[in-house]
Formats: sequence, structure tokens, C-alpha cells
Amino acid sequence: MNEVRRVIYTCDVGSTRNQKNREGPAFAWARLDPNEERKSIQGHRDIKQLVMKLELDIDEGYSVALGFEAPLFIPVPDNACDLSTARCGEGTPSWASRIGLAVSALGIHQSAQLGGLDHVVCQSRFSAEQSQVNTNRIARICDL
Repeated sequence: MNEVRRVIYTCDVGSTRNQKNREGPAFAWARLDPNEERKSIQGHRDIKQLVMKLELDIDEGYSVALGFEAPLFIPVPDNACDLSTARCGEGTPSWASRIGLAVSALGIHQSAQLGGLDHVVCQSRFSAEQSQVNTNRIARICDL
């Protein structure tokens, strides 16, 4: 059986602009190839570099997993009184806190940059029903 060639990416969501009080942007990404004998982590602070590296890996036939350190899954409770409450097992601050909401919006905005990938077909559909989520998708964007 052929070994699956896969790579894992993660993005630390933050401003992509240079900050006055730090060297470079707050956004950062890292890449790991778990099949490498000596596991080395590659990364950068430039979102354009992320898009280029993802495209190279896809061209080379890698199966790519990509995660964002941002709450991109937001539960829709049955009871309206439970709106804006933390997700099960979520610590403080929750997705519904000021920082959580800001990072969610920024994560959605930054993940849209992936639309520049020639090989990614984006098919989005809103669903509040767990049964309607397609769990057979090969690639998915999720929060960490």
C-alpha cells in the first residue's frame, strides 16, 4: 500500500500588517511534514508565502490539512437563551467574548485569502444542522 503524502499547516490568526511595537506582522503560519524522518517545522509571517507553499504542496500531490487558531465553528443552540455562550469544553475567553469575536472575524477574513489557490474549489453552504455537515470532505478548514 502506498503511504499517503501529507502535510499539516496551522495559522496563528493576527494582523497581517507590520506592527509598530513588534518585528513584522502578528499573523504566522507553520508547516509540518509528519512523514519526514527529521521533523522540521517551516513557517513564515507572510500570508502570501502561505498561499504559495500550499499551492506547491498541492501540485506535488500532498494531502493538506489546514487549521486556524480562531473559532471558525460557532454552535447554534436550540434554545435562544444559550446564544453567545461558550462552546462545550471551551475555556476563557470564549468565542463569544470580545477577543473571540474579533479573532473569528479576522480568521474568516484571512481564510478567504485561500481563494487565490488555483487548485482549491470552494463550495460553501450554510447549515445549522449537524446532520447536514459533509464529513466525507477531504479538505476542511477548522479551528484549533
